[in-house]
Amino acid sequence: ADLGAGGSAVRRLAAEATAVGGGTIGILVNNAAALVPAQSMFDATEEQIDRVLALNIRVPFLLTAALAPAMIEAGAGAVVNVGSVNGLTGMSVAALYGASKGGLALADQVVRGRAGAQGRTGERRRAGPDRHRAQ
Repeated sequence: ADLGAGGSAVRRLAAEATAVGGGTIGILVNNAAALVPAQSMFDATEEQIDRVLALNIRVPFLLTAALAPAMIEAGAGAVVNVGSVNGLTGMSVAALYGASKGGLALADQVVRGRAGAQGRTGERRRAGPDRHRAQ
């Protein structure tokens, strides 16, 4: 599916996936992301901003809104949002990407809070160096 095609295409994908899954979805992995060349936030074009925020924020919001309520209702399932260390720390040459992944991290907290209030949890994964891994 062309995730950049807009909300109707994203909702259609969610409906098709649910139908293929026999009416249920066990896991949603929001992994798609748009990148821009390394640049200052002052150099980002409006088209770049729209494209990155659409794919990195709008699509996970729409897919999660379409699929997570049934998971919560069923008491099973998981939403995994693939984030980035740039969403937590930011880099001057990746401000747009970092801002989008930071927004996804906050949305992830809301979903986990809602599911957790009903006895279930979600999960977030960040790409980047693992500072806790033994060498």
